[in-house]
Amino acid sequence: MRFTLQNENEYLEQMDALDIELGLLDRVQPVIQYASRVSSQPRFRQRNRKDEKRFYFLTDSQPARQWNLNVFQNHGKATEGKIALRFFPPQLVARMTALERAAADEKGLDPESGIRRTVFGMRRNGDRWEVYLISLLPF
Repeated sequence: MRFTLQNENEYLEQMDALDIELGLLDRVQPVIQYASRVSSQPRFRQRNRKDEKRFYFLTDSQPARQWNLNVFQNHGKATEGKIALRFFPPQLVARMTALERAAADEKGLDPESGIRRTVFGMRRNGDRWEVYLISLLPF
């Protein structure tokens, strides 16, 4: 997923628009710290990582990684040595799957075995953010 990275506030708005929850995976303890509603008053919680079943992505590119860490650091949460993650809600995964399947059908590809890589992006649609399909690369 390619997010618009103009500035930190806009990036965090995109997280909230899609109900993406930010996470910090502890490398030592079996826990994940979470932050939601990150563009305004973040809510924090903690959970055992073995209980997490959602689709997630590593946040390893800059400046997004630092912006994720800032959410936690600005509220006194330790981030040293932790892995920054983004947790996608089921409705977002379903929307992305539907976009991918529609594009695969259009190209005559089997969505289960004919796709090597799919790239999604974020864009403004009026005053809202929306997910769109940037590209689909067949095998």
